[in-house]
Amino acid sequence: MRKLFLALTIATFTAVPSLARPKLAPLPEATAATLAGKTLAITRRGEKPSFMAMTAGKATFALLGAGAMAVEGNRIVRENGIADPADTVEAVLVPAFVKRFGTRLTPESGHAIAPGNDLKQIIGAAPGADLILDIRSIGWNFAYYPTHWGTYWVGYGVEVQLIDTKSGTVLADSPCGANTQKSAAAPSKDALVGNGAQLLKDVLASLSWNCTRLLANEEFHIAAENLPETPDSLADPLATFAAQRGGQTSAPGAQPASAPATPADH
Repeated sequence: MRKLFLALTIATFTAVPSLARPKLAPLPEATAATLAGKTLAITRRGEKPSFMAMTAGKATFALLGAGAMAVEGNRIVRENGIADPADTVEAVLVPAFVKRFGTRLTPESGHAIAPGNDLKQIIGAAPGADLILDIRSIGWNFAYYPTHWGTYWVGYGVEVQLIDTKSGTVLADSPCGANTQKSAAAPSKDALVGNGAQLLKDVLASLSWNCTRLLANEEFHIAAENLPETPDSLADPLATFAAQRGGQTSAPGAQPASAPATPADH
């Protein structure tokens, strides 16, 4: 189980480009035409996935380090009050979806909590609705650059499903993975988690905005002009971070002048 967990983490966040476009199951146009007037519920999960804080020292211990990464990451999330980035996806995507397709949100405010990822569990969390828009974070992390241990990139993954509760079928389904691996600015761990982890919060929020716009367009065919603009402060937080420091940030992938003999946490 631990081996599978680590493999999934690596596959999610090291193999995807800065904004991943996996194989989509977009909403068919014929189906989209039938949604007007139907009731829509939103479902989420009660718990966030573990945040994987992948530092060089912990990575040295391979599978044994996976648990330590989760413990450290969850501590950072808890102590700094880092919100689930899926909050942004819900806040931006849901109003645009309702307007685009003419659905009606169920009277309950907010979202229902599904106890698991099984389709029956999701449908059971929102009885009475015709449709469910299910939004769940599937992973988030930061990780060091192997050739430059003191600098880090950040990743986030989310999946959005549209479910027909009456037939028990998934009408549209897509994951999105976004990360900062190719950013020109690469902060240290201290920069990410300092000041209440504000930089990490901003980067995660930026990635969630990127995924929201991607999924809105490619999964649900919602035009960009029908979505709010990404806030200026979240357009490229790492570029802003670098500019505030006069561009003095290490370039990703650059070999440090004197690498330590063994990896260490930074």
